[in-house]
Amino acid sequence: MSRPGANSDGGGARHDAFSSNSDDTAPPLSNEMTVEPRFVHPEAKEFFSNKGFLRYIPLFGEAVEGYGPRPVISIAMSYFMCKGVSHYLIRLSLFAMLTRRYGLDGTTYQRLETVVALGWSIKPLAAIASDMFAFFGYSKRWYMFAACIIGAPLSLTYGLMPAVASSGQIVAALLFFNCFTKAVVDILLEGHYSRMLRRVPGPGPALVSWIWCFIMAGSLVATVIVGPLGDAGYPQVAAFIAAGFQL
Repeated sequence: MSRPGANSDGGGARHDAFSSNSDDTAPPLSNEMTVEPRFVHPEAKEFFSNKGFLRYIPLFGEAVEGYGPRPVISIAMSYFMCKGVSHYLIRLSLFAMLTRRYGLDGTTYQRLETVVALGWSIKPLAAIASDMFAFFGYSKRWYMFAACIIGAPLSLTYGLMPAVASSGQIVAALLFFNCFTKAVVDILLEGHYSRMLRRVPGPGPALVSWIWCFIMAGSLVATVIVGPLGDAGYPQVAAFIAAGFQL
C-alpha cells in the first residue's frame, strides 16, 4: 500500500526538478522581435557624415540611404529637365503655336495633337532596341545621349518654322520624333532604377516618389514660363527654352 505514495513522491520530485531547470523570467521568443539589418549605401554613409541634416529631408534621405546620393540626384535632375520642364514646355505651348501662330482650326489642332502624342506610345521600341544592340558597350547611356542630341534641334526647328498654316503638318512630324526622344530617356531611366529597386527594394517607394516630385516641379516651372509667353504673343520662345533643357 505504500507504493502509490512512493510513486507520487517520486513524480513530485521529478516535477520539481523540471520546474527548477526552466527559466520563467526569460522573455518569450517572437518573430516580431527579429529585426533585419538595414542596408545603408557606402556613399550615403560618407555623404551624411558631413551633411547629416539632409537625412531628414522627406523621401530624399531614405532614397539616398539605400542607393547613394549620385544616382538619386542625377536621375531626379534628368527627369526634371527632360520629362518635366522640356516636355511640358512643348506640350503647353502647342495650342498657342498651332492655333495662333499657324492659324489652324480646332479640328486640325486636335488631330495634330494626337499625332504628336503618339511619340510617347512607341517608347517600348526603344527598350527593345537597347536590349538587343549595345551602343559602344552600353545598353542605355549612349542611347539617352543620342536622344537628347537629336531631340533638342527638333524643338529648335519647331520654334523656327514659318508662321503659316502649311507649317502645321511639318510641326506635328517634328514633335512626334521629339516626343519619342524624350520617351527614350524616360523608359531607359525607368529600366535603370528598376534594377536598383530590385537589388534594394526597401527604399524603392521613396525613390519613385522623389522622381515624380521633380517631374511635377518641372511641369510647374514650364507652366510659369509658357503662360506669360503665350499672353505676350511669343509662344515659340518656349520651344527654344525646351531645347536648352533637353540638352
